[in-house]
Amino acid sequence: MHPIKNRTSRLKKAILFFVAILILHKPLIEGGRIVITYVIPKVGQDMSIAWDVLRNKINPPSPLTINFSLAEFKHQQLYTVKNKSPQIRVSAKSFFVADLETGDVILAYNAEEERAIASVSKLLTAVVAVELIPQKDFAKVSERALATYGKNGNFSVGEKIQNVNLLFPLLLESSNDAAEIIAEQLNRKNFMLRMNEKVLELGMIHSRFEDPSGLSPNNISTARDLFALVQHIYKEKPYLLDISRISQYKTSRHVWFTHNQFLREDGYIGGKSGFTNPAKQTNIAVFKRTIDGQIRPFAVVILGSDNRYADTMTVVRFIEKHISLTTRLPLISPEIIESDSPYVH
Repeated sequence: MHPIKNRTSRLKKAILFFVAILILHKPLIEGGRIVITYVIPKVGQDMSIAWDVLRNKINPPSPLTINFSLAEFKHQQLYTVKNKSPQIRVSAKSFFVADLETGDVILAYNAEEERAIASVSKLLTAVVAVELIPQKDFAKVSERALATYGKNGNFSVGEKIQNVNLLFPLLLESSNDAAEIIAEQLNRKNFMLRMNEKVLELGMIHSRFEDPSGLSPNNISTARDLFALVQHIYKEKPYLLDISRISQYKTSRHVWFTHNQFLREDGYIGGKSGFTNPAKQTNIAVFKRTIDGQIRPFAVVILGSDNRYADTMTVVRFIEKHISLTTRLPLISPEIIESDSPYVH
């Protein structure tokens, strides 16, 4: 068949396929969105399966609810790799990088792999705290909270501290004591229940939390799930990122200093790191970079790393060197090379 005619034929089939979905499934069109339930064939799967479903010849094996935005049928800006086979050398077992405004994926490696996440858990602790605990109220430091592993925060038993001030040792010094003091304000058991409800609200279906600090190896998530968390913070609670970016914070009794390794990096907006033996080094970092003349915000989520700083900056420099914006081409996945000795470009 002539190539132009062949392309025209495929276009007609695609249009007919979409029209058939609209007719046969009587979708709801509301607020510029079309909601349809049907099966999406896998890449390379014969489209006849979808047609059989539409013709009611077979039942959908796994029906999904798909939200189509009318705007999605326009040309959208996507990320693409400039070179055909670039390499990125990291020690991380998993990472995920995406645009915080559009959600477009830039880079991903083992992004669905469930792993212990250590103290990046404290970002969720902060989210739940500001949503449910009156920040002007005061918390009383308990003996139980101070018995938590780690001394960061320098609290004393019986001390009263305003809840809003607890966010600073939580995010600057990664104080486990502060995490427990916060959780106790809501009753620790209820606080953990709410943390696990919050991840479901955010669509983090592969995430679960056993403590507010990240000490537990049962605080589990994926790099992709954690992007959903930081995207929520970026859009709804950016002040938490602002807190994570300051070098120190003083009260009448305390001075808390940051442990953040990225404060001097250009375009750094904020984030949180962590470490436990089961989780290894973990990190969530938000940056802004100019890509093809546009300033784009993106998050880098690193899990299971031997060197979170090196891995994060390797990814950032890879984006600077190899990533561009396009309205035509899909993302070309780079080759991922694991290394015990990360090389920073």
